[in-house]
Amino acid sequence: NIMASLEGPTIPQLFSQLDAYGKNGDYAEGSKIATQILRQAPTDVVAFRCKAVCLVQQSKFKEALKLMSEHPKLSESLDLTKAYCHYRLNNLTEARSLLESKQSSKALAHDELLCQVLYRLEDYEASL
Repeated sequence: NIMASLEGPTIPQLFSQLDAYGKNGDYAEGSKIATQILRQAPTDVVAFRCKAVCLVQQSKFKEALKLMSEHPKLSESLDLTKAYCHYRLNNLTEARSLLESKQSSKALAHDELLCQVLYRLEDYEASL
């Protein structure tokens, strides 16, 4: 179909490319593909999450935080990612605040990051 080829790849084709880049650890290209998906489907939570993760994997923490703050609805489930970005940027109070507000989330990664934040804040008793 000539028309389809002129329009560019479909969303499923783009997700297939995104998956391949993720598996190969090519997060710069993955980020570009996630952006292409979001142009076609601006409310796609999976593409948004992938874009945020690609930015974090490239140590682009400020850019990831900006992306998440510009799209609060799409980033509702990314509090751990937000906290990790703040932690890596040494915004420890903000990281702690995010982590402590989500105490219901008892994922191991959540607890580990909270302990690291508390330790850096020299709140040794709370980190135990």
